[in-house]
Amino acid sequence: MEYTYEIIDDFLTEGDVAEMLEMVIKHSGPDGKPFFEGTALLDSKTLDENSYPTDVDPNKLLLKIKDKIEAYYLDKYEMQGDFVFSRMFGASMFEGAELAPHRDEDPNPDGQYDGKKRSHVCSIILNDDHEGGELVFQDQGKSVKGRPGDMILFPGYYVSHGVSKITKGVRRVVLVFFYDMLP
Repeated sequence: MEYTYEIIDDFLTEGDVAEMLEMVIKHSGPDGKPFFEGTALLDSKTLDENSYPTDVDPNKLLLKIKDKIEAYYLDKYEMQGDFVFSRMFGASMFEGAELAPHRDEDPNPDGQYDGKKRSHVCSIILNDDHEGGELVFQDQGKSVKGRPGDMILFPGYYVSHGVSKITKGVRRVVLVFFYDMLP
């Protein structure tokens, strides 16, 4: 089943949004350093050993979000391959910033671009007190801003997407990437 994008209203609770917003403000800037890369960093053993990358998340919120996204996607969409979590990071886009339309294509483990590593993106909205900064789906001619707690899910390998210019304020989101790895 192909899809363009989907908005899931109130994917995070108000409390979870507040905690994630604090984490993003404290630990991310325009460079968007990942909270996690690869599933090995998300296993409970790592978290239980207090190897968590921030001091903000006593309730293991990042793992909860990752698990919730996986459950949602697997319930709603038919996988053609294996669900492989890739990375999660906070992104802060400041006034004047924008992201040109693009598609996400990452090489397979062998370094080749053969279409088997199909990237999917979840953009979790943390604030809406900025102007501009809409998620733009160029091929569909649509722009989406969303509200705090909403998640926008789309196939990054398939759908051209970008972010319109921030004209006032700061746009803050959590981005989660996973793959539908074809055999």
